[in-house]
Amino acid sequence: MKHITILLALLMFQLVPAQERSPDLGATIYYLEQELPALMESYKIPGGVVTIVMNDSLVYNQGFGYSHWDTKTPVDPNNTVFRVASLSKIVTTIAALQQVEHKAIDMEADITSYLDNVSVQNPYKTPVTLFHLLTHTGGFDQSNIARRSLVAQDRPPLEKYLSKRMPSVVFEPGSVIAYSNHGMALAGYLVEKTSGQSYSAYVEDQIFKPLDMSSSSFDKPEQFHDRLAKGYNKEYEETQFEYLKTGPASMLMTTGTNMSHFMRMLLNEGNWEGRQILSGASVEKMLTTQFRNHPAAEGRALGFTTYDTQ
Repeated sequence: MKHITILLALLMFQLVPAQERSPDLGATIYYLEQELPALMESYKIPGGVVTIVMNDSLVYNQGFGYSHWDTKTPVDPNNTVFRVASLSKIVTTIAALQQVEHKAIDMEADITSYLDNVSVQNPYKTPVTLFHLLTHTGGFDQSNIARRSLVAQDRPPLEKYLSKRMPSVVFEPGSVIAYSNHGMALAGYLVEKTSGQSYSAYVEDQIFKPLDMSSSSFDKPEQFHDRLAKGYNKEYEETQFEYLKTGPASMLMTTGTNMSHFMRMLLNEGNWEGRQILSGASVEKMLTTQFRNHPAAEGRALGFTTYDTQ
């Protein structure tokens, strides 16, 4: 399915503080407004939103194209809800780090000590830890069998899904980057186990509500009704909504404006409007390379990919 998302909120200006670079904001906006419409037409993208945050300010928030191609409904950055796929993993990282700060999870402990009905098949002596999950170095095999459903009722609770579909560890944990939706979903499951709440309820209470992200959710897309941007194929034919069973890795729905709150928090050492969502020390770890396969290759921070190659 081709999503109409370009929420390239640029997560933003790649979350590098403005004083560390010299962006010409005016030129950037001019380029976007001149070039994006043609690029969207070329790549058959019906609509999207670009949200730019610098330091503690929302400096640009603009919709392009249509959220519903059939009715030519314009994208509204404040109102249109987009599915943003793997940006979900950043929310999950914050939820997991909150549990670390609460001393409910030890970043370096064997994750099996927190699991009940989900097993991790790991043939190595090195245990899988939360650090490995958040840096994609858990060594899990790739598996997408039965990960998607077109029917909401076919999406089981996270524990039930992972108990049947958790891939085996095929690389020694901590030895190589192996991107894993299931690994990040497992981090979300750890949040469930240590908080006593479902993943979606936890992030609603501990992240979305404090950040005033009232148009953000990991489940129940029906709550957004006609605000949810539709997906289309290259012929602009509408495609069905897909429910991803690795929810903490891939099911976030949000708006450009809501994401600006999230970005401002990350650029302000975990603080938004006087509310401390995450400690500055944890945010710094999220934005600092923790592992890379080679000095010339991209790296992994906690949740984020980093490109500060040496």
